[in-house]
Amino acid sequence: MKRELIFMFACIVSAMTTFTAMGENGKYKEYCRDLKDKLNLTFSAPESAISFKTDSAMFFAFTFGEASEEVPGEIVFMGAPIVKLSENCSAVMMDVKYVSGKRSGNDECWSTPTAWMLNNCNTRWCIPMIRNTGVCNNDGSKIYTEEETAAYMERISQLRAQYERCIENAEMTNKTNCDRIFFVRIPHLERVTTAGLMSCPETEAMLKANATECYGVEFYKQSSCEPFKMLFFINGNNTTIDECVAKMAGYIRFVCS
Repeated sequence: MKRELIFMFACIVSAMTTFTAMGENGKYKEYCRDLKDKLNLTFSAPESAISFKTDSAMFFAFTFGEASEEVPGEIVFMGAPIVKLSENCSAVMMDVKYVSGKRSGNDECWSTPTAWMLNNCNTRWCIPMIRNTGVCNNDGSKIYTEEETAAYMERISQLRAQYERCIENAEMTNKTNCDRIFFVRIPHLERVTTAGLMSCPETEAMLKANATECYGVEFYKQSSCEPFKMLFFINGNNTTIDECVAKMAGYIRFVCS
């Protein structure tokens, strides 16, 4: 009887292990299908490098700084699988489950990670709000004066010059068939944290354990409804963001014209 119980327990453990592996495999295949269907993008990272969060929260999201009373809502990055590119680099990929609609042109070369960085630096991150586009006080007056708007835009220009880089017509853009790739340093790593009800402390701790730097990266293709965004956690003492993104670029290709 004892041997039978041990055998049954071993079978249950084996079945659970198999089920977990199949579950991860199924999630990854579904994620790749969603990327193809919604972003016209193929993703081919090895399954051995992919994992999904293990915390019990239903959603997985990062915030980057304090919420602003002047901007409704809070800027968040909804994450999905995590790709471990090396011992010194892990990247959280965007959640594409609810991607829909058509993206407008990116005439100003403004990336989503740029907003993450501005929020991380305690700077207003919503350009339409700063420029007062459709936003007024109750009496109809503009929220910001021309002087205030100019000061905010100057501050944004300085931060972008310091922390943001964009490449076009380069080896990586040609390899991935995209128009632009944005590299945006998120300078205050301690402010990058999983959010409230979407908190995943174990996953956050794992990503930050060996990290000294954090970057938002965006692969932009104008014909795609939305750019492909991710959040990199790297050990800057042993690798560079260029090396990490170059490796990631080997797994990404937009298939749209």
